[in-house]
Amino acid sequence: MSGHNPERKAGSLVACEGGAALVIALFIITVLTVLGVMVLNTSIVEIKMAANQKISSQVFYTAEAGLERGLKVLIEDFENDNDVWGNTTIQAASGNITITSNTGSTTFDVNVRSMDMYLDSPDVVRIPLGSGTSLGASAYSLYLYTPHSKEAFLLSYATGLEGVAAVEYHLVVDDLSPYKNAIFTGAGISGHFQGSVNVAGSIYSRGDIDSTGSLSFANN
Repeated sequence: MSGHNPERKAGSLVACEGGAALVIALFIITVLTVLGVMVLNTSIVEIKMAANQKISSQVFYTAEAGLERGLKVLIEDFENDNDVWGNTTIQAASGNITITSNTGSTTFDVNVRSMDMYLDSPDVVRIPLGSGTSLGASAYSLYLYTPHSKEAFLLSYATGLEGVAAVEYHLVVDDLSPYKNAIFTGAGISGHFQGSVNVAGSIYSRGDIDSTGSLSFANN
């Protein structure tokens, strides 16, 4: 007559439960490993993106620094040179700068606000500043195009480790003096127009002006 063995049955149940727990533990470890790898990859991508952003920002700020320096040089030349812009020498506080001609066949188009497209144009000249054009791993070069002596396009072109940047100013000299008018009167001075009068320009008056008749303006 056979009987049951409780100890053997209990041992089999413990072994089955232990095997299931091992499988669950391995599954959890696998899931955590996959999640860890995903988080690590995401962190690596974000680090690379931040590094690229730093590089591109550095190149851009280098170009901006060059543009401000070029503007300072042109303002000094405007103050010291009767010919304004367009000649071969820039008179700056740091000394005279001789501009350098470029070689190329592309004609500069003033309607396109991207001078970096025309850096090889013979119409565009380079302003060699010597030292001080590097900021970290980036460096800039200055280019100038002058349609005439009172107008200039100034471009700062910067290069870095993995990119380039270009920023540009369009400069125009204008006389903002109040004396640049068809008629100018100072304080305490009065005037009177009588009859049919056509003023081809602006009137700037700090006194009293009246008219009897027809008074018209053109190009004011």
